Amino acid sequence: PGTRSQAMAVFWDIVLLAWLSQMLLNFLWVPMTAYAKELGLHVSFLGSVFALNVGVRFFPNLLVTQIGARAELPMMICVTTGFVVAYLRQTDLWAFQLLAVLAGMGFCRPCVTLHAQAASGGDVELLSASQRHCGAARSFADVCSFVVPSVLFDFVGWGGVMIFGASLSVTYILVALCRYLCARMPIKEGAVTDAVGEMELAAKELLVEKPVSVSNIPWIDWTIAAAFVGTELQWNLLNAAVPAALVHSFGFRSSAVGTIVGFGSLFALGYLLALPSLPKAFNQHRPLNLLISYAGMAVAWMMMLLSLAAAQHPFHAHPSWWFVISVYFFLAMANSSQIVMLECLTGVCSMDSSTKIMGIAEMAGCAFGMAGSYFGEALLKHGMKVPFGICGVFGIVSAVVLALLLGHRHSEVSAKVEVLCKGAFQTQSSGSSVMRSLRGLQTIIKSGTDYINMELAFRGGRSPHEIQTGV
Repeated sequence: PGTRSQAMAVFWDIVLLAWLSQMLLNFLWVPMTAYAKELGLHVSFLGSVFALNVGVRFFPNLLVTQIGARAELPMMICVTTGFVVAYLRQTDLWAFQLLAVLAGMGFCRPCVTLHAQAASGGDVELLSASQRHCGAARSFADVCSFVVPSVLFDFVGWGGVMIFGASLSVTYILVALCRYLCARMPIKEGAVTDAVGEMELAAKELLVEKPVSVSNIPWIDWTIAAAFVGTELQWNLLNAAVPAALVHSFGFRSSAVGTIVGFGSLFALGYLLALPSLPKAFNQHRPLNLLISYAGMAVAWMMMLLSLAAAQHPFHAHPSWWFVISVYFFLAMANSSQIVMLECLTGVCSMDSSTKIMGIAEMAGCAFGMAGSYFGEALLKHGMKVPFGICGVFGIVSAVVLALLLGHRHSEVSAKVEVLCKGAFQTQSSGSSVMRSLRGLQTIIKSGTDYINMELAFRGGRSPHEIQTGV
């Protein structure tokens, strides 16, 4: 227990990095909108600036695939440069655009994920705890990033916001440098006997990335990465469609929309922090907890759709609040899904494989995120219910596909275990692919075997008993 508590203490800086990166990710949305109005800029110009900010996030993720977590240092130097230039040239449009580009270069979520993987030293429980705390930090940052910059803008203006933004990016650089310096410090001679020492050894691997072939990464890892991209698409559709529904279908004032969305992030934060203390029904083993939360997103979309339909009938009581509850439920399930997916990826992959997977997944996430923002607005032209109905269908289909593929993976591992035990394929490999997937899914639900432990045992060539039990 003592070493475990000491080990958890080293995650504070990773949690801080998660908060800082998410804070900077959404930092400019409110003050940039207010300042553009103050300068008399057209709405179309601001839209192009925001699109530029989101689109350029592709490149830092590409950089991560090449040099790993170390990419965060040049990325944050770019962010700092953007804030400094925008402070010095506050009325120049080119500085406005340059800020959007350089701020978009600060997409450091995959770097923080790699830090957590290195610091956990292969301890699945520590990795799970670190991902959960980082997820909570990001939810808290979502609230802060919409409240703090707007308050600063009202009191100290655009220049003060730029100084605060630069201070956040410099703080990120300093905290990251401290992690690298600590990882370079020599470890005492002799065997490593505590969790802190093990994590120091693992952190050294972060500094030297090894080349890995994409073709050597198991297909199930790419499946989970694709599911992660699916959450990004749904999230950006939600960001585009929900404010419009709150204003046009339920008659909320524009000022109330921001408050409702902010409280949604607070609700997700509270759910993530309370999750370990909730009953076992809320804390199922991996990957069953992923399947439940991923299906929960589809349920949330259908609840939103039903609330919109109820809004057209006055005899239904409080459809607006049912809609808001559905949005909050989606945010809780989406945050939970992403945390479990990051656990499943970083828990079974090597550092070099995680670097490739997370970098490519985040690149695809940026592209699908832009598509989600665009189609969310475009679909609204065909009716307020359209984006919610489409997302509900997409959520159901993607949840079913994910469940079948995870079941197929479990069946695949079980078949290979049969080969090891009896030297020949048994009934596990008989039947259609769908039937094998359903049998594997049934085993996932009943067995209670943890996904990470099973995959580690299977990929590590351990005994059939260890693979089946995940011990």
